[in-house]
Amino acid sequence: MRLLDRETTEFLLQIMRSDEGVEAQVVLIDESALMGLQIRRLFRDGGGEHRAVFDDPELAERFLMPYLDPMERVALRNFITSYEEAA
Repeated sequence: MRLLDRETTEFLLQIMRSDEGVEAQVVLIDESALMGLQIRRLFRDGGGEHRAVFDDPELAERFLMPYLDPMERVALRNFITSYEEAA
């Protein structure tokens, strides 16, 4: 994916700042990608302790666990397993 243009970045930032119904939000990035730096800045500017950017799926999983019910935990584990297999 290319870098986000300014309009898209502003739009996403506006959504992040107004979305109070989200309990937790995580994005997995490739640390070597330039877009990863942009996403980290977007999340930092969007605020909220319930948002985080990780390049390690296991850390992302640990961050989300307190917010998930048992079925969501299984779905997350399946997603992370498929993510790791694809890498």
